[in-house]
Amino acid sequence: MVSQDYQPFKYFRKRDGLLVPFQADKIANAVLKAGQAAASDEDTTVDEAMARQIAEDVVQQLDNPLCEYYTQPDDTGERIPAIEDVQDLVEIVLAENKLSATVAAYKRYRKIRERARQAIQVRRAGSGSGNDITDQTLLLVHSASQGNINHWDRSRIVNKLLDKLRLSEETAISVAKEVENQIIASNMKTVDTTLLRAMVNNVLISRGFRDQLADLSLYSIPREFIEGLMYTKPTENSNIVSNNPEAVNLSIAEFILKQWGLETIFSPEVKNAHDTGAIHLHDLGYPHRVYCSSHSIEYIKKYGLRGLTNLNTESNP
Repeated sequence: MVSQDYQPFKYFRKRDGLLVPFQADKIANAVLKAGQAAASDEDTTVDEAMARQIAEDVVQQLDNPLCEYYTQPDDTGERIPAIEDVQDLVEIVLAENKLSATVAAYKRYRKIRERARQAIQVRRAGSGSGNDITDQTLLLVHSASQGNINHWDRSRIVNKLLDKLRLSEETAISVAKEVENQIIASNMKTVDTTLLRAMVNNVLISRGFRDQLADLSLYSIPREFIEGLMYTKPTENSNIVSNNPEAVNLSIAEFILKQWGLETIFSPEVKNAHDTGAIHLHDLGYPHRVYCSSHSIEYIKKYGLRGLTNLNTESNP
């Protein structure tokens, strides 16, 4: 471990402006990995001790007023090194230690990561806004893609995790980075937001945040359900007599609203009773309506209950 007695910085600033805890150990780990990658071409072995020493040299130069990479205080008086300065100094210190192959491996890794981040694009739902879907509804709304593409921005995931799950900043950054690493490792150039949300949820579950996922619920519809609506008579609502376009839309809306209603309106005990068949909650697909039929009062006042094919009774005005 890098000495804990010498830690002049609390944070460093990432490319997107996000502040993350400054950890010299991460510098040492990056140096060690670069050294391992260049081991066959390097006369000097970069072991853990040397990696720690290089990390300490980097921190000392960032804190040295005589160094061109000295970190000046910002408007608040806080001294926050930029990630680019940290990485540039790592290369300089490696070169000063005559570790040219390790410098090359480190620079190559930086470039690979940079290009990978630029190559990742997120498919955005909706066409009315130029904002990335990760800024609007990431982890919150399951949206069908309409073909819009925006560049990848890991900080948007971080911000949503901070806002919705109240995770610590360090944990949120770590989760977002793990997802980014998975995407880069898979060589995907475009990632749909539905898959992205699932990947984030999987990482959260693996880290023991299952209970918090209630705030990130995704309401989805099986493809077979949609195809059943399109090609057969709906069975979800006895008031619907045919699979006309509006009937299809209504059935889809009911399917989603049932999921939302069970999770939002009723207690976990009631939800479990409904799911297991102990009770049945009628008209779950209409949590926002007062009446099941929802006919126009003005229509009934003028014409009565006549000519309404989904009712078996009639009445005068």
